[in-house]
Amino acid sequence: MFLVSARYGAMGQKESVVTDIDDLAHSEKVVMKTDRGTELGTINSKPSQLGSDVKWTGTGRILRRASEEDLAKHCEQTGCQRKQAENTCREMITEQNLPMQLVFAEYLLGNEKLYFYFMSETRVDFRNLVRELARKFQTRIELRQIGQREAARLVGDYTCCGNELCCRSFLRKLEPIPMAMARLQKQSLDPSKISGMCGKLKCCLRYEEQVYTELRKQLPERGRRVKVGETFGKVVNSDVYNQRVSVETVEGSYVTVPLAELDNAPPGAYEEALKASSSSAESGRRSRASGRFPAGGRSRQSGRTTQNAIPKPKSDSSRRQRDRRSSSARQSRPSRSQSGGSNRNADNQGEGTS
Repeated sequence: MFLVSARYGAMGQKESVVTDIDDLAHSEKVVMKTDRGTELGTINSKPSQLGSDVKWTGTGRILRRASEEDLAKHCEQTGCQRKQAENTCREMITEQNLPMQLVFAEYLLGNEKLYFYFMSETRVDFRNLVRELARKFQTRIELRQIGQREAARLVGDYTCCGNELCCRSFLRKLEPIPMAMARLQKQSLDPSKISGMCGKLKCCLRYEEQVYTELRKQLPERGRRVKVGETFGKVVNSDVYNQRVSVETVEGSYVTVPLAELDNAPPGAYEEALKASSSSAESGRRSRASGRFPAGGRSRQSGRTTQNAIPKPKSDSSRRQRDRRSSSARQSRPSRSQSGGSNRNADNQGEGTS
Protein backbone atom coordinates (compact mmCIF):
# COMPACT_ATOMS: atom_id res chain seq x y z
CA MET A 1 0.00 0.00 0.00
CA PHE A 2 1.23 3.46 -0.93
CA LEU A 3 0.53 6.94 0.38
CA VAL A 4 0.07 9.84 -2.02
CA SER A 5 -1.18 13.44 -1.86
CA ALA A 6 -4.11 14.44 -4.06
CA ARG A 7 -6.29 17.49 -4.61
CA TYR A 8 -10.01 17.37 -5.37
CA GLY A 9 -13.21 19.40 -5.38
CA ALA A 10 -14.05 22.90 -6.47
CA MET A 11 -12.40 24.29 -3.35
CA GLY A 12 -9.20 22.41 -4.14
CA GLN A 13 -9.01 20.41 -0.92
CA LYS A 14 -5.70 18.65 -0.42
CA GLU A 15 -5.60 15.28 1.32
CA SER A 16 -3.30 12.32 1.76
CA VAL A 17 -4.90 9.12 0.46
CA VAL A 18 -3.82 5.51 0.02
CA THR A 19 -3.55 3.61 -3.22
CA ASP A 20 -2.39 0.28 -4.61
CA ILE A 21 -0.93 1.92 -7.74
CA ASP A 22 2.77 2.55 -7.30
CA ASP A 23 3.54 4.39 -10.56
CA LEU A 24 1.24 7.38 -10.34
CA ALA A 25 2.75 10.53 -11.87
CA HIS A 26 2.46 14.12 -10.71
CA SER A 27 -0.65 15.97 -12.05
CA GLU A 28 -2.23 12.68 -13.18
CA LYS A 29 -6.04 12.48 -13.02
CA VAL A 30 -7.52 9.74 -10.82
CA VAL A 31 -10.90 8.68 -9.49
CA MET A 32 -10.87 8.72 -5.71
CA LYS A 33 -13.19 8.03 -2.81
CA THR A 34 -13.51 10.74 -0.17
CA ASP A 35 -15.85 11.45 2.72
CA ARG A 36 -18.02 13.40 0.26
CA GLY A 37 -18.30 10.65 -2.35
CA THR A 38 -16.68 9.62 -5.62
CA GLU A 39 -14.69 12.48 -7.12
CA LEU A 40 -12.11 13.30 -9.75
CA GLY A 41 -8.76 14.20 -8.22
CA THR A 42 -5.25 15.28 -9.22
CA ILE A 43 -2.03 13.70 -7.90
CA ASN A 44 0.35 16.16 -6.19
CA SER A 45 3.19 13.90 -5.05
CA LYS A 46 4.89 10.63 -5.81
CA PRO A 47 3.63 7.50 -4.03
CA SER A 48 5.55 6.49 -0.93
CA GLN A 49 5.57 3.03 0.63
CA LEU A 50 3.66 2.60 3.86
CA GLY A 51 5.30 0.49 6.51
CA SER A 52 3.69 -2.74 7.63
CA ASP A 53 3.43 -1.41 11.20
CA VAL A 54 1.58 1.78 10.09
CA LYS A 55 -2.16 1.67 10.62
CA TRP A 56 -4.01 3.91 8.19
CA THR A 57 -7.04 5.68 9.69
CA GLY A 58 -7.97 8.01 6.84
CA THR A 59 -11.02 7.67 4.60
CA GLY A 60 -9.49 8.77 1.30
CA ARG A 61 -8.58 6.14 -1.23
CA ILE A 62 -7.71 6.14 -4.94
CA LEU A 63 -9.93 3.77 -6.88
CA ARG A 64 -8.40 3.90 -10.36
CA ARG A 65 -6.85 6.09 -13.00
CA ALA A 66 -9.33 8.40 -14.69
CA SER A 67 -10.53 7.12 -18.06
CA GLU A 68 -11.70 9.08 -21.08
CA GLU A 69 -15.31 8.53 -20.04
CA ASP A 70 -14.58 9.91 -16.56
CA LEU A 71 -12.95 13.03 -18.00
CA ALA A 72 -15.80 13.58 -20.47
CA LYS A 73 -18.38 13.20 -17.70
CA HIS A 74 -16.53 15.63 -15.46
CA CYS A 75 -16.29 18.15 -18.32
CA GLU A 76 -20.04 17.92 -18.86
CA GLN A 77 -20.78 18.31 -15.16
CA THR A 78 -18.60 21.41 -14.84
CA GLY A 79 -20.06 22.91 -18.00
CA CYS A 80 -23.71 22.90 -19.07
CA GLN A 81 -25.02 20.85 -16.12
CA ARG A 82 -23.51 23.23 -13.58
CA LYS A 83 -24.88 26.30 -15.38
CA GLN A 84 -28.34 24.75 -15.55
CA ALA A 85 -28.26 23.89 -11.84
CA GLU A 86 -27.19 27.43 -10.94
CA ASN A 87 -29.96 29.02 -13.03
CA THR A 88 -32.59 26.73 -11.49
CA CYS A 89 -31.38 27.48 -7.97
CA ARG A 90 -31.37 31.25 -8.58
CA GLU A 91 -34.94 31.12 -9.84
CA MET A 92 -36.06 29.26 -6.70
CA ILE A 93 -34.21 31.75 -4.47
CA THR A 94 -36.01 34.63 -6.19
CA GLU A 95 -39.40 32.91 -5.88
CA GLN A 96 -38.93 32.27 -2.16
CA ASN A 97 -37.42 35.76 -1.63
CA LEU A 98 -34.43 34.45 0.34
CA PRO A 99 -31.64 36.92 1.36
CA MET A 100 -28.83 34.92 -0.22
CA GLN A 101 -26.56 35.15 -3.27
CA LEU A 102 -25.69 31.98 -5.13
CA VAL A 103 -22.02 31.75 -6.10
CA PHE A 104 -21.29 28.30 -7.46
CA ALA A 105 -22.70 24.81 -7.98
CA GLU A 106 -20.64 21.60 -7.88
CA TYR A 107 -21.47 18.10 -9.06
CA LEU A 108 -19.64 15.05 -7.75
CA LEU A 109 -18.40 12.55 -10.31
CA GLY A 110 -20.56 9.78 -8.84
CA ASN A 111 -23.68 12.05 -8.60
CA GLU A 112 -23.99 11.27 -4.89
CA LYS A 113 -24.39 14.96 -3.99
CA LEU A 114 -24.96 18.34 -5.53
CA TYR A 115 -23.34 21.25 -3.68
CA PHE A 116 -24.50 24.88 -3.80
CA TYR A 117 -22.27 27.61 -2.39
CA PHE A 118 -23.87 30.92 -1.43
CA MET A 119 -23.13 34.15 0.42
CA SER A 120 -25.38 35.91 2.89
CA GLU A 121 -24.99 38.54 5.56
CA THR A 122 -27.58 36.92 7.81
CA ARG A 123 -28.62 33.44 8.76
CA VAL A 124 -30.96 31.92 6.17
CA ASP A 125 -33.64 29.27 6.65
CA PHE A 126 -33.28 27.34 3.39
CA ARG A 127 -34.96 24.07 4.36
CA ASN A 128 -37.80 24.57 1.89
CA LEU A 129 -35.25 25.41 -0.82
CA VAL A 130 -33.36 22.17 -0.18
CA ARG A 131 -36.54 20.13 -0.54
CA GLU A 132 -37.40 21.82 -3.82
CA LEU A 133 -33.89 21.29 -5.20
CA ALA A 134 -33.84 17.61 -4.16
CA ARG A 135 -37.20 17.06 -5.86
CA LYS A 136 -35.88 18.77 -9.00
CA PHE A 137 -32.47 17.04 -9.34
CA GLN A 138 -33.27 13.71 -7.64
CA THR A 139 -30.09 13.66 -5.57
CA ARG A 140 -28.83 14.78 -2.19
CA ILE A 141 -28.50 18.54 -1.88
CA GLU A 142 -26.07 20.41 0.37
CA LEU A 143 -25.97 24.20 0.71
CA ARG A 144 -22.84 25.80 2.15
CA GLN A 145 -22.47 29.40 3.23
CA ILE A 146 -19.08 30.88 2.30
CA GLY A 147 -17.28 34.20 2.63
CA GLN A 148 -15.77 36.57 0.13
CA ARG A 149 -12.40 34.81 0.04
CA GLU A 150 -13.99 31.44 -0.70
CA ALA A 151 -16.15 33.04 -3.39
CA ALA A 152 -13.05 34.48 -5.08
CA ARG A 153 -11.46 31.04 -4.97
CA LEU A 154 -14.46 29.53 -6.77
CA VAL A 155 -15.08 32.10 -9.49
CA GLY A 156 -11.83 34.12 -9.66
CA ASP A 157 -9.29 33.71 -12.41
CA TYR A 158 -6.29 36.06 -12.70
CA THR A 159 -5.17 38.98 -10.59
CA CYS A 160 -3.26 42.20 -11.30
CA CYS A 161 0.16 40.47 -11.26
CA GLY A 162 -0.84 38.34 -14.25
CA ASN A 163 -0.89 35.07 -12.33
CA GLU A 164 -3.77 32.91 -11.24
CA LEU A 165 -5.22 33.71 -7.86
CA CYS A 166 -3.11 32.28 -5.05
CA CYS A 167 -6.17 30.95 -3.24
CA ARG A 168 -7.25 29.16 -6.42
CA SER A 169 -3.91 27.76 -7.52
CA PHE A 170 -1.95 26.67 -4.44
CA LEU A 171 -2.99 28.47 -1.24
CA ARG A 172 -5.21 26.22 0.83
CA LYS A 173 -5.39 27.84 4.25
CA LEU A 174 -6.87 31.33 4.14
CA GLU A 175 -5.52 33.23 7.13
CA PRO A 176 -6.57 36.79 8.02
CA ILE A 177 -4.35 39.62 6.74
CA PRO A 178 -4.18 42.61 9.14
CA MET A 179 -3.45 46.16 8.05
CA ALA A 180 -0.28 46.09 10.18
CA MET A 181 1.39 43.94 7.52
CA ALA A 182 0.82 46.63 4.88
CA ARG A 183 2.19 49.32 7.20
CA LEU A 184 5.27 47.25 8.02
CA GLN A 185 6.05 46.80 4.32
CA LYS A 186 5.44 50.53 3.60
CA GLN A 187 2.65 49.67 1.18
CA SER A 188 0.06 52.14 0.01
CA LEU A 189 -2.87 52.28 2.40
CA ASP A 190 -5.29 52.87 -0.47
CA PRO A 191 -7.73 49.91 -0.27
CA SER A 192 -8.09 49.78 -4.06
CA LYS A 193 -4.35 49.08 -4.43
CA ILE A 194 -3.80 46.48 -1.70
CA SER A 195 -7.10 44.60 -1.93
CA GLY A 196 -7.74 41.52 -4.03
CA MET A 197 -10.77 40.38 -6.01
CA CYS A 198 -12.47 39.33 -2.79
CA GLY A 199 -12.32 42.87 -1.39
CA LYS A 200 -9.97 41.79 1.41
CA LEU A 201 -6.26 42.56 1.75
CA LYS A 202 -4.13 40.57 -0.67
CA CYS A 203 -2.81 37.25 0.58
CA CYS A 204 0.62 38.00 -0.90
CA LEU A 205 1.18 40.55 1.89
CA ARG A 206 1.80 37.59 4.17
CA TYR A 207 4.57 36.09 2.01
CA GLU A 208 7.21 38.68 2.96
CA GLU A 209 5.92 39.37 6.44
CA GLN A 210 8.45 36.99 8.03
CA VAL A 211 11.37 38.61 6.19
CA TYR A 212 10.26 42.10 7.20
CA THR A 213 9.86 40.96 10.80
CA GLU A 214 13.42 39.60 10.88
CA LEU A 215 14.81 42.76 9.28
CA ARG A 216 12.91 44.92 11.72
CA LYS A 217 14.54 43.14 14.66
CA GLN A 218 17.94 44.38 13.45
CA LEU A 219 16.88 48.04 13.58
CA PRO A 220 16.95 50.09 16.80
CA GLU A 221 13.59 50.92 18.27
CA ARG A 222 12.23 54.45 18.17
CA GLY A 223 13.66 56.70 20.88
CA ARG A 224 16.95 54.85 21.35
CA ARG A 225 20.03 57.04 21.94
CA VAL A 226 22.67 56.51 19.25
CA LYS A 227 25.94 58.02 18.05
CA VAL A 228 26.15 59.33 14.50
CA GLY A 229 29.68 60.31 13.54
CA GLU A 230 30.83 62.86 16.13
CA THR A 231 27.41 63.76 17.49
CA PHE A 232 24.60 62.05 19.32
CA GLY A 233 20.90 61.74 18.65
CA LYS A 234 17.80 59.61 19.04
CA VAL A 235 16.01 57.39 16.53
CA VAL A 236 12.77 58.86 15.20
CA ASN A 237 12.00 56.59 12.21
CA SER A 238 13.34 53.58 10.31
CA ASP A 239 13.18 52.10 6.80
CA VAL A 240 12.95 48.33 7.15
CA TYR A 241 13.47 47.48 3.49
CA ASN A 242 16.55 49.69 2.94
CA GLN A 243 17.87 49.22 6.51
CA ARG A 244 18.21 52.97 7.09
CA VAL A 245 17.47 54.96 10.23
CA SER A 246 16.36 58.58 10.68
CA VAL A 247 17.99 60.30 13.65
CA GLU A 248 17.28 63.63 15.36
CA THR A 249 20.60 65.01 16.57
CA VAL A 250 21.14 67.05 19.71
CA GLU A 251 21.59 70.15 17.51
CA GLY A 252 18.01 69.73 16.25
CA SER A 253 18.81 68.53 12.71
CA TYR A 254 17.56 65.31 11.08
CA VAL A 255 19.82 62.87 9.27
CA THR A 256 19.15 59.51 7.60
CA VAL A 257 22.04 57.06 7.75
CA PRO A 258 22.55 53.35 7.05
CA LEU A 259 22.37 50.96 9.94
CA ALA A 260 26.10 50.19 9.70
CA GLU A 261 26.99 53.82 10.52
CA LEU A 262 25.13 53.81 13.85
CA ASP A 263 26.67 53.11 17.23
CA ASN A 264 24.99 52.81 20.58
CA ALA A 265 25.51 55.91 22.69
CA PRO A 266 27.29 55.37 26.04
CA PRO A 267 25.11 55.83 29.11
CA GLY A 268 24.61 59.52 29.81
CA ALA A 269 26.47 60.70 26.68
CA TYR A 270 23.31 61.81 24.89
CA GLU A 271 22.09 63.80 27.91
CA GLU A 272 25.44 65.55 28.31
CA ALA A 273 25.61 66.41 24.61
CA LEU A 274 22.05 67.68 24.67
CA LYS A 275 22.79 69.82 27.73
CA ALA A 276 25.92 71.26 26.11
CA SER A 277 24.04 72.00 22.89
CA SER A 278 21.25 73.72 24.83
CA SER A 279 23.74 75.85 26.76
CA SER A 280 25.49 76.88 23.55
CA ALA A 281 22.20 77.80 21.92
CA GLU A 282 21.13 79.82 24.99
CA SER A 283 24.39 81.74 25.08
CA GLY A 284 23.99 82.50 21.38
CA ARG A 285 20.50 83.88 21.96
CA ARG A 286 21.72 86.07 24.82
CA SER A 287 24.55 87.43 22.69
CA ARG A 288 22.17 88.32 19.88
CA ALA A 289 19.77 89.97 22.34
CA SER A 290 22.54 92.13 23.86
CA GLY A 291 23.96 93.07 20.47
CA ARG A 292 27.23 91.26 21.05
CA PHE A 293 28.44 88.94 18.38
CA PRO A 294 30.49 85.87 19.14
CA ALA A 295 34.02 85.47 17.93
CA GLY A 296 34.18 85.10 14.17
CA GLY A 297 31.17 87.39 13.68
CA ARG A 298 31.24 91.02 12.50
CA SER A 299 34.63 92.68 12.89
CA ARG A 300 36.42 95.84 11.84
CA GLN A 301 39.61 95.87 9.81
CA SER A 302 41.57 95.86 13.05
CA GLY A 303 40.09 92.47 13.85
CA ARG A 304 38.24 93.60 16.96
CA THR A 305 34.65 92.50 17.38
CA THR A 306 32.13 95.30 17.13
CA GLN A 307 29.54 96.14 19.74
CA ASN A 308 26.41 97.84 18.59
CA ALA A 309 25.10 100.08 21.36
CA ILE A 310 21.38 99.95 21.70
CA PRO A 311 19.96 103.53 21.88
CA LYS A 312 18.15 104.29 25.08
CA PRO A 313 14.57 105.36 24.74
CA LYS A 314 14.02 109.08 25.36
CA SER A 315 11.83 110.19 28.22
CA ASP A 316 8.64 112.21 27.80
CA SER A 317 10.14 115.33 29.37
CA SER A 318 13.05 115.50 26.92
CA ARG A 319 10.65 114.96 24.04
CA ARG A 320 8.48 117.89 25.20
CA GLN A 321 11.51 120.19 25.56
CA ARG A 322 12.59 119.31 22.03
CA ASP A 323 9.11 120.11 20.70
CA ARG A 324 9.08 123.57 22.46
CA ARG A 325 12.49 124.49 21.03
CA SER A 326 11.46 123.57 17.52
CA SER A 327 8.17 125.59 17.78
CA SER A 328 9.96 128.71 19.12
CA ALA A 329 12.51 128.48 16.33
CA ARG A 330 9.77 128.44 13.71
CA GLN A 331 8.09 131.51 15.27
CA SER A 332 11.29 133.57 15.35
CA ARG A 333 12.25 132.74 11.73
CA PRO A 334 10.63 135.17 9.18
CA SER A 335 8.66 133.71 6.40
CA ARG A 336 9.95 133.70 2.85
CA SER A 337 7.25 136.05 1.55
CA GLN A 338 7.90 138.68 4.23
CA SER A 339 11.63 138.68 3.71
CA GLY A 340 11.22 138.96 -0.02
CA GLY A 341 8.78 141.95 0.28
CA SER A 342 11.05 143.90 2.61
CA ASN A 343 13.98 143.50 0.24
CA ARG A 344 11.96 144.81 -2.72
CA ASN A 345 10.78 147.92 -0.78
CA ALA A 346 14.37 148.73 0.13
CA ASP A 347 15.41 148.56 -3.51
CA ASN A 348 12.58 150.84 -4.63
CA GLN A 349 13.46 153.49 -2.06
CA GLY A 350 17.07 153.45 -3.17
CA GLU A 351 16.13 154.00 -6.81
CA GLY A 352 13.86 157.00 -5.92
CA THR A 353 16.53 158.88 -4.04
CA SER A 354 19.00 158.39 -6.70
